[in-house]
Amino acid sequence: QNLGSSDIPQHEILSDSNQLRSLAQLHESLDWFSRSVLNFSKTLQNQQLPESTLQTLVSLAREFVELGDICLLVLHLEVRVHCFFYLLPLWRGPGGGPSQYFGGPDSTDPSNEIIQLNRDLVAVED
Repeated sequence: QNLGSSDIPQHEILSDSNQLRSLAQLHESLDWFSRSVLNFSKTLQNQQLPESTLQTLVSLAREFVELGDICLLVLHLEVRVHCFFYLLPLWRGPGGGPSQYFGGPDSTDPSNEIIQLNRDLVAVED
């Protein structure tokens, strides 16, 4: 779907800041856990364990890093989608052209979309 031709439906964005916070916490937890698994595998190198066991631990740690990176990527993309969600209607404007001010070109009051975007980004940051 081309973003220039239609709006983003409300149901396609994560508007619950608790879900975004959980995703960020999952990223941090996966990062911590992968480092812990790697450190654990290093302590086991002196033991009489098969090499395949150590390689499995290292491989699992890498998979946890990849999952954490995916969480971070989703957060990054979600913030971008939020910006598009609020700013695309402004870009089109009521007459088909850009309109960032509530009262028209002579106004200094920001439009409701910009105010909502600001609130949304503050909620995401928290």
